[in-house]
Amino acid sequence: MSTKNQSLQNDSAISNALTSHHAFLIEGEWSSLFHHLEMLLGTHLGVSFHGNSNLEIFKTVSFTIDDARMIKDKALQSALGENTLRVFIIVAETITLQAQNALLKLAEEPTARVKIFIITPFASRLLPTLQSRLYSFSIETETDKETIEYKKSKEYFISEQAYEFCRKKYSSQRLEIVKDLLKKIDDGEMTKTDIAHFLEAIHKQALIAKKHQFLKKLHIAHTYLFDQSSSIKLLLEFLALSW
Repeated sequence: MSTKNQSLQNDSAISNALTSHHAFLIEGEWSSLFHHLEMLLGTHLGVSFHGNSNLEIFKTVSFTIDDARMIKDKALQSALGENTLRVFIIVAETITLQAQNALLKLAEEPTARVKIFIITPFASRLLPTLQSRLYSFSIETETDKETIEYKKSKEYFISEQAYEFCRKKYSSQRLEIVKDLLKKIDDGEMTKTDIAHFLEAIHKQALIAKKHQFLKKLHIAHTYLFDQSSSIKLLLEFLALSW
C-alpha cells in the first residue's frame, strides 16, 4: 500500500520510510532531485553514488519492457548473491504499459536486499495498481525565485492553452492553438516535456467532459510523444481533429 504525497522532513520519518519499504515513487525532475536523493540514500542507507557497483541508474526518455526485464534479472541475481544492498533508480519521462506491469510484479514480490526508486515528472500517468504498490513521497528542493516565477508563468500558459483547446467548438480553432504551440517549439520557448504537460492538462479537461473516445486517442499521442521518429505536429493535429 502506498503512502501518497509524503514529504520526508525529519530524520526519523526518512529513516523509517527508506528501511521499511522496498519500492518508491518520486515525482519530479531528475536534475533537481539528484543531489537531494544522493544525500538521503547516503545518510540513511549508506549508499554511495560514486564508484558503487551496487547502485544502478537507468536514465531514459521511455522505459520499456526490455529495461524492466533487465532490472528483474539483476534483482534476482542480487537475491542469490552476497549480503549487500542493491539499489536501482529508474529515471524516465514515460514508462510503457508492459514495463509498468513488469515493475508491478517486482513491487508485489519484494526481492531481498533490493530497493527500487522510480522518478518521473508524470506520476499520475502510472497505472493505479502500480502506484498503490509504491511508497510515494516528495523531496523538497530549493530553487531560485526567478526560476520559480518562470515555471509558474509557463505552467499558467500551458494550462490556459489546454483550456482554450478543449473549449473551442471547431477543429480549425484548435489547429490555430496547435500552430502557436509549434511556433514556440521552433523558437525554443517550449520543449517536448512542456507538450507532455499540455497533454496532461487536456487529459483533465477531457475527464471532466467525459470524452472517453478522445481519452483513448490522447493516451496514444502521449505514448508516442517521446518516440524519436514521431512528429509533434502530426500528434497535436491528430488531437485537434479528434476532440
